[in-house]
Amino acid sequence: MHTRLFGLSFVLAAAFALPIPAKAGTALLTNPNQFSGNETLLTFEGVQPFQNVTSYGGVGFQYVGQPAGSGLQGAFDPSPHREFGPQEGTILNQFMFNTTGVAMTFSSEINRLAFELRTFPNSGGELSIDLLDHGTLVDSLAIPNRGTAEYLFYGFESTALFDEIILRGPGDGRFGLDNLRFEDAPAAPEPGTMALIAVGACGLLGCRWWQRKRGLALTRAG
Repeated sequence: MHTRLFGLSFVLAAAFALPIPAKAGTALLTNPNQFSGNETLLTFEGVQPFQNVTSYGGVGFQYVGQPAGSGLQGAFDPSPHREFGPQEGTILNQFMFNTTGVAMTFSSEINRLAFELRTFPNSGGELSIDLLDHGTLVDSLAIPNRGTAEYLFYGFESTALFDEIILRGPGDGRFGLDNLRFEDAPAAPEPGTMALIAVGACGLLGCRWWQRKRGLALTRAG
């Protein structure tokens, strides 16, 4: 009997050790209050008009399909209202027509991202966003364009960790970007750690059963 129990313990431990495949999922965010309060916020303050911005606040910016060092262009656009703010007027400007996208790279994996975007002059269509982790595509999503009159909030949370996004604006692709928010994902236990926990739990169960069985045998013998 105890042999069967230890065999069952081994099977359970092995099952815990195996990675469980999971499909990435995303949920749209509607306001900054859905962040934890510990997120990073980039307003692009200090960027100069016409400056080629390839990096700001630890985030890299690069036009997809263009030579390395082709970043977004700094600009000052204070008049259109930011939906949630801050209202500081410096932006990054995506002014190229029909671009294949803008890549934003982060120094660590994140799972929550938002920004305020003014799309112009495209009143319809969708924002297309690819999520990548160490160069591998982990998810894609499309967000309906909400309008062009002001800087509007777009955000999402993903079950997949990512350290890069490729953003494509609607229509001819042009947009102004402000108030970039992102949040580091909490650390998850490694599969090996989960396996050790499983082995320990099952081993403890087996030991307790054996001790109980041995105690009953000694009692009967006495």
